Amino acid sequence: MRHHVTVGVDGSPESRAAARWGAQEAVLRNVPLRLVHAVDWPMAPAIPRMGREKVDRWADEALAEAAQELRGRHPRTEITTRCLSGRPAVIAHD
Repeated sequence: MRHHVTVGVDGSPESRAAARWGAQEAVLRNVPLRLVHAVDWPMAPAIPRMGREKVDRWADEALAEAAQELRGRHPRTEITTRCLSGRPAVIAHD
């Protein structure tokens, strides 16, 4: 199994900061960076009037913008993107 760093991206300033942090971690570990966005259908009322095609295009653009920025900062790091369908993983807290 090949190791990598994975970061969720949603276009927000916080996720862009997380992506920058993830890229630095990938550089330190000399592993690829994987940027992901998960779209959960049906969409919650948070984005009312946006059809699936618009949401998918928006997600692709958010991933592409983040990847472009990070490739400029870390040209030797392999950076891939994936837009997934489904719920983001739930993290259990103690």
